[in-house]
Amino acid sequence: STATDLFSEQLCEDSDISSEDGEESKDFSEPCHGPSCHLQPVVLDYKQFMAARTIQRHVRGFLARRRLNHQNQAATTFAHIQQLLHMRIMQYHHDMATKIQALFRGWMTRQYFQDFEGMKSLRMQYAEDMLSTLFRKLCTMRKDHLLPGIYALRESEVRAAIAKKRAFINDRREEFQGAHSYSMAPYPGPNSENLPNSEITMPKKIGPRLQRTILVYDKSLRDKHVKKVYDLNSKRRRKSMNALRENMRNLFCKDFIRRIVAHKKMKRFDPKMIQVFLDDLLTAAEDFSCFCKPKTAMDSLCE
Repeated sequence: STATDLFSEQLCEDSDISSEDGEESKDFSEPCHGPSCHLQPVVLDYKQFMAARTIQRHVRGFLARRRLNHQNQAATTFAHIQQLLHMRIMQYHHDMATKIQALFRGWMTRQYFQDFEGMKSLRMQYAEDMLSTLFRKLCTMRKDHLLPGIYALRESEVRAAIAKKRAFINDRREEFQGAHSYSMAPYPGPNSENLPNSEITMPKKIGPRLQRTILVYDKSLRDKHVKKVYDLNSKRRRKSMNALRENMRNLFCKDFIRRIVAHKKMKRFDPKMIQVFLDDLLTAAEDFSCFCKPKTAMDSLCE
């Protein structure tokens, strides 16, 4: 639009100049005398010079504004891309930190908090063991015809196992209560204790159980749309593989029937001969089930 305006202005100025030139040509046609004859071409040159300078000024301004707009658009695009990259990096670090904290909380819960369902099942197990031990003791006393009285089961193995388990649980409870006021951070930052060479991470082998836990956690955080896309792709892949397998099976069967029909000893539409040929094939397959076994005929003379 700016270039069009400049071109129209230039045409108007040229028309003005041409009209003035026409008038001046008429004037020139007339005989002139004195200094006015020299003044008119000088004025015409001055007008042309001013018009050319105006056109150059407008063109340079247009080119400068266009270059500035291109630079502003490029800077805006680079800033937007950098902002998106920074947001993606921050989101990735946030997700990894959330995963680490979730894994650490689960580990801490399994280490220091009591599993009431497990304790209940353990208590029922020990109670059943004690009852069975008591039953065996009573049966032994009845068979041995011992005198009635009070008998203790303190020396039994079940009581010793229960005592060890209770001691272990008490030690764990005391350790947890002692760590209430002071506990280490799960993943401290660099130079958290102002140490010159402090190792933040420790190598640890991830077992199958922890791998399954991480996979389940990642699957729960996956976007539903992405999960749907992956499921559709897997279904299409399975369908294409099944179709390819079925196609290969059909090709094999067609080729097999074609070879049977093209056999020299086979009539084309004789089902009995086809059945005999199939029976011969099955018999040969039972005799030579391994492909590495040499298929040599037995020579009666060698026997």
